[in-house]
Amino acid sequence: MVIVKSVRCTVVIFLLLAGAEHVLAAEKSPVVVIARKKLESGGLSPAVTSRFVGLICDKGDAEDLAFVYAKTIAAEDVPTEVKTQSLAALLSAAQTRKLRPDADTSGIADLIRPDAPNENADLQMTATRLAGLWKISAAGEKLRLLATAKETSPDMRRAAVDGLVALGDADSLDTFEQLADKQRPLGDRALGVAAMAAADVGRAARLAAPVLRDWKTEDDLDDLGVMLSPFLDRQGAAEKLAAEISAAPPQTDVARRALQYVYSVGQGESALARVLSDAAGLGEDPLPPTPEEIKQLIADVTADGDPHRGEAVFRRADLNCMKCHSLNKAGGEIGPDLAAVGSISPVDFLLASILDPDQAIKEVYQTRIFLTLDGELLQGIVLKRGDGVVEIKESSGGTRTIAEADIDAEKEGKSLMPKGLVKFMTRQDLLDLVRFLSELGKPGEFALPTTPSIGRWRLLKHATDELQTGVPDAATVERALPPTPESAWLSVYSETSGAVPLDELARRTRQNVLYLYGEIDVTAAGSIELVPSSTAGLHVWIDGQQSEVDTTIDLEAAPGRRRVLFRVDTESIGADHLKVEVRKAIGSAVEFTCVGGP
Repeated sequence: MVIVKSVRCTVVIFLLLAGAEHVLAAEKSPVVVIARKKLESGGLSPAVTSRFVGLICDKGDAEDLAFVYAKTIAAEDVPTEVKTQSLAALLSAAQTRKLRPDADTSGIADLIRPDAPNENADLQMTATRLAGLWKISAAGEKLRLLATAKETSPDMRRAAVDGLVALGDADSLDTFEQLADKQRPLGDRALGVAAMAAADVGRAARLAAPVLRDWKTEDDLDDLGVMLSPFLDRQGAAEKLAAEISAAPPQTDVARRALQYVYSVGQGESALARVLSDAAGLGEDPLPPTPEEIKQLIADVTADGDPHRGEAVFRRADLNCMKCHSLNKAGGEIGPDLAAVGSISPVDFLLASILDPDQAIKEVYQTRIFLTLDGELLQGIVLKRGDGVVEIKESSGGTRTIAEADIDAEKEGKSLMPKGLVKFMTRQDLLDLVRFLSELGKPGEFALPTTPSIGRWRLLKHATDELQTGVPDAATVERALPPTPESAWLSVYSETSGAVPLDELARRTRQNVLYLYGEIDVTAAGSIELVPSSTAGLHVWIDGQQSEVDTTIDLEAAPGRRRVLFRVDTESIGADHLKVEVRKAIGSAVEFTCVGGP
């Protein structure tokens, strides 16, 4: 024992003599040590700098984050691109690792500009969220101004509200109540209620009921989801909202839309679903069909189902099929691509999968349910687990990263495909939908395509009068139609034929002139031909530069993602659909794919 004590004393003395810096260096990840040395040496490109910053924030400790903050945020003459990427890496460390720089970070408030909210918007949005997580009280007033100003963009407002939620002081709660006021637009009111739900569920439920009563059928369903989501994601919250709605229910059509959202995220058995179902006049879920009824349904799919009507059912926004599933890689990426499902799955399997999605879940789509320490309920497919975090894909299509230290309980979940969607379909709808699925991938009208075409589009929600009345020049396109914020664009998808239905898009925007873009990912340079099905009333810009529209639109494509923007005058085009095929020019060495996904 005397020898052991002597050795220990020697080690302690050696460490003291060696100095604390050497001890810390020995404990650090070699990756972090190398990355710090590289950043210290300077002379790196913005892309390389951002890569090293990401490594440090992913593996380093609080002192390492302080080094990043000093080098990239507090320092002068740092490119905006690097500051933005560094803030994003620091935000990730704060959210998933619960780490913040061991330094004075109050200067982050200087990056937030309520007087110029559109200047360096990405940088400002990340700074607002970090200011809240880092509890920078000096930023509070700026966040409140951004959250409540009428001219603030939806994305910036949401970022400011996220910052205030994290800040969590009394003034922030008052701001949420301001946003939920009857005089504000419904989108703002929904956001205010959602933010309040993170801090005070009871207060949020009382605010939510009058917002639902004021909702109109034509108002944005996405905003409705923003408001309802926190009540479905928090233990006991749905019951409180159900009680408030029960006392003062919304209009029948609005209750139905709210119920459809609740079902679409797999909460059809909640107390909130029952109250909304009563308000919508739908009552209880139908009983499962008997074996005899199943047999009759299968026969009727073949005899009476119409695949064309079934495709319209599949595309219905209220059923959310395309939020989870893709066709030819265009659409959601939660469930499998269904482009060939009819060629491999019999009618009875397709029918059973709709009636009872939980009966046969493939392992890759098995979900887990997590309860966090603060009472939040999360369900999704686990994408990866390790380094102290769990990343899941939720039914909304988004991903969420949870710190393992924040998980209180975990259990196996059910299918992310909503159960009970037949409640919103007629019997004929069901027959048509199953018939459509049963034809996918078979020879004929619903076969797999042989020529690529743009299948995933972004549709401008609202074109200004300037964009509606005339064809914009390049400067106007750059100013009025930027790639971001994404909140200004809707995701829309072509039909299995490759054509996008213009009448459907016109109904969604309530405008006759549409702006929509697709993307082409070029991996080897060369000549591409875009072949639109109709050219009347059509104008095209490729990466912001207007192109001549003939029977083909020629593109000399460099590697990278090419953005093809279309202005479509639906009254002049003389067709109710638009299909844009993408081909190699004769003799071209170009390699490309049409960008799909959600």
